[in-house]
Amino acid sequence: MTATESQNGRNAPADPAVLRNEIEQTRAELGETVEALAHTADLKGRAHDSVEHAKLRVREEVEHAKVNAAQLGRDLRDDPVGAIRVAAQRLQRSVVDNPRPWAIAAAFVVLAMLMGARRRSH
Repeated sequence: MTATESQNGRNAPADPAVLRNEIEQTRAELGETVEALAHTADLKGRAHDSVEHAKLRVREEVEHAKVNAAQLGRDLRDDPVGAIRVAAQRLQRSVVDNPRPWAIAAAFVVLAMLMGARRRSH
């Protein structure tokens, strides 16, 4: 099997079967690339997917909150002190595990307090 020099300086295989195989592989790779580019360029479709994903996450979070609220209500009715202790532990764990939203919320509270104090002084 010998190779022949092509115009681009690359050796092309002399065997037509090998050449056909390379062409098929190149076509498949090109098809994947075009598909990926088309997906990237489809901003409307990607935005729609993101919105649907966000809606699903919100629905799941709302359902989770409902279940937690119902459980907390039952716990408060059965053992108020224990329920408050568990809720405080969960809150503490939440702050430790994910402090950024709590810090932002605290900053808003401080800002609101400062604005209220400023209005009262004027």
